[in-house]
Amino acid sequence: MYTAYICNQILNENIYDIKYPLSDLEDYIEKYNLIKKNIVKEYWHNNVMILFNQYNDFEFKYIEDISVKYDSKRKVLIQEYIQHECIPYQFHKVDNEEIYTLYENSKDDIHIKLKKYKGYFTVDITSNELNNII
Repeated sequence: MYTAYICNQILNENIYDIKYPLSDLEDYIEKYNLIKKNIVKEYWHNNVMILFNQYNDFEFKYIEDISVKYDSKRKVLIQEYIQHECIPYQFHKVDNEEIYTLYENSKDDIHIKLKKYKGYFTVDITSNELNNII
């Protein structure tokens, strides 16, 4: 599986800024024809991504990274990984916790997500095939 994170700028040799100002939000929503979904709490516990939404739906996914590369021509950071379902478990201490409003659109094997945080947003495109996202 591949996810391309659209980069705003390169901050350093190996540091990329994927945050966009909220002033650009409507342009990206229109560009990708995104639909507002819900508020999401995203937790990371080791390599497990835990997602909860306002309806108390949840997902536990184990993420196994294969590679991360920057495509300077397209200004995207590309993550290749394997995603496995994970049996839900109780947790109390996490490595990272985020809250955002999720906007999405999907077509065929391409899934576009915009995550709106307080003060900025990010955009990523996911597919099983690298050619679908670059």
